[in-house]
Amino acid sequence: MTDTLTPLVPDECRADEETLSRVLDALLFELNPVCLSAGLLDSCEAVLGEDSRLTPGQAESLALFQLQVLAGLMRYVPCEHPMREAAVNLLREGTPPADDAAALGHLRRLALCVLELATWIALAASPKNLSAGAPRGP
Repeated sequence: MTDTLTPLVPDECRADEETLSRVLDALLFELNPVCLSAGLLDSCEAVLGEDSRLTPGQAESLALFQLQVLAGLMRYVPCEHPMREAAVNLLREGTPPADDAAALGHLRRLALCVLELATWIALAASPKNLSAGAPRGP
């Protein structure tokens, strides 16, 4: 991770509020550049919104962005999370098919998966959950 966490790896684990706050800050710093960017919600809205009409070029660029976000999020998702298998399948599929209807369906699945995992990580990283133990699933 980052150098911020280096002093937090002592021989014993600490769960005081200062330590938890530093871990949360480091986690959010690590996630922020790709996973929690302002473009994340815009890209999801572009495919999940009521007026979703995308050109093939838009579909491919949105898919590439969301796949990058999804790959970043997967670093923080435990193996037992129910959406992990769907996320792995979406990463394997890659960019959407050329058919417009199939592309929109693919992008919607991708956006829903990204939103689910980003929400789970945000909830798991909240100070309340860090002190009580991170949730195991949605």
